[in-house]
Amino acid sequence: MAAVRLALVSAVAVLALSAAGCGGNDDNDATTEWAGGVCSAITTWQSSITSAVNSVKDNPTKDGIQSAVDDAKDATTTFTNDLKGLGKPDTDAGQQAQDAVNELSSDVDAGVQQVQQTVQEAGNAGAAGALSAISEVSATLATLTSQVTTTVTQLQSLDGGQELKDAFDNADSCNDLTTSTSG
Repeated sequence: MAAVRLALVSAVAVLALSAAGCGGNDDNDATTEWAGGVCSAITTWQSSITSAVNSVKDNPTKDGIQSAVDDAKDATTTFTNDLKGLGKPDTDAGQQAQDAVNELSSDVDAGVQQVQQTVQEAGNAGAAGALSAISEVSATLATLTSQVTTTVTQLQSLDGGQELKDAFDNADSCNDLTTSTSG
């Protein structure tokens, strides 16, 4: 009977310790999941933008440029929706992180709108306009990619953001992204 009581007390103690540990891990897991969502959205967007730029190089026509811009617009819509859907991470620097991600989302959206306008204007300028648009579109998309990289670095170095830095370090989908931004 004493052995059964001891086993029950031990089981309750283990469960209590596990539950206490889970609370912290749930917060860490949620923050890591948030960071992973950011990295996944960025990686998918960058891949789509790279593909769009390469498609223009392969097909430098008005239709090729328009197709690439449409692809970039679709990728950006998905990207901004994904980022906004993540909400705010539950950390000391959570509001700062959400503000930075929202600003990035707005900047990327504005950049793609600029690309659309460039392509529309180039369509009215014939072949010379198309060649000029390719150069301007590529430069704008490169700037946007740089802004994304800067935001990831900013998120990792927020004041009071050690939890976020750890989350980015622990999220599998951030491995390639954090390696490319820290090197």
